[in-house]
Amino acid sequence: MIQVTLSGAVHAPDIALELPHVRIFGGAIWDRVELGVLAHYVAGRWVRRSLAYPCLLFQGDFRLLFGLIRDPSPISEPLQLLNICGPMMYLNEAPFAEYVPAMQMWRGTVDSRLWWPTFHIVTADFVGADDCAVDLTKRVESPPRRLV
Repeated sequence: MIQVTLSGAVHAPDIALELPHVRIFGGAIWDRVELGVLAHYVAGRWVRRSLAYPCLLFQGDFRLLFGLIRDPSPISEPLQLLNICGPMMYLNEAPFAEYVPAMQMWRGTVDSRLWWPTFHIVTADFVGADDCAVDLTKRVESPPRRLV
């Protein structure tokens, strides 16, 4: 299971959840099966039920799937720690991506040519042994165009 913690809200305790699968779609974080929307991004914070949390922490043995679950692109190596503070996403405490609200997408911090509309955080055993993990820093996508 993936331990998800929403922390840092003023006058509210931290919230801890255990989930097998979490989807990050633009500025929304949700579990489509059990809880629905966990939090959504508003002005530098992650809001859940009208409480604003600056940070979300994901812990456990998990992998990131990029793209649609039925047609994923790269799959990460096993990970244990993912942290989102404001618009920044960190993998094992290293900057990985930044949420760009105007595009409703995540932009890579190491290579700004990398863009993702969605991530899936899944337990490590969700991905079969025959699925191969790839080096995420080598994937290059064109930046999205904004529709007028």
